[in-house]
Amino acid sequence: MTALSFYSINRFTALNSYSTAIDHSNQVIGQLYMLEGIVKDLDRIERGYMLTKDTSYQRQLLSTVEKITPAYRYFKLLLADNDVQRKNLVLVRSALPEAGHIGDNFAYMDTTRNAAISPYYDLGHQSMQESMKSIKDMQAEENT
Repeated sequence: MTALSFYSINRFTALNSYSTAIDHSNQVIGQLYMLEGIVKDLDRIERGYMLTKDTSYQRQLLSTVEKITPAYRYFKLLLADNDVQRKNLVLVRSALPEAGHIGDNFAYMDTTRNAAISPYYDLGHQSMQESMKSIKDMQAEENT
């Protein structure tokens, strides 16, 4: 009877540990989806402004950019125990579309009358694609 009790306690402890790990992975995956949404929003806002030149997109840009730093800080806390994912997070942060590129693109669109695509748009779009790839890599790593 004592052996069965110890075995049951051991199994319960193992299951509790697995449950904690699964909760942690779900938190990380949820944050990755949120970050992916932010990156997509930045691209959508930039394209919307290029098409319409509506200044309301500038306000949306500022509020979206303000979400990046808190999300990054929370990620650093979540990934404190995972060196691989912390390296991936650095790659995501370095590739995030810089608000400066988007702001430069807005300024370029305001000051020029031609319909040519701004060179800043290409920089922002390229960094958006790099950050999306890094986010997808992090999601794959977290699901394994």
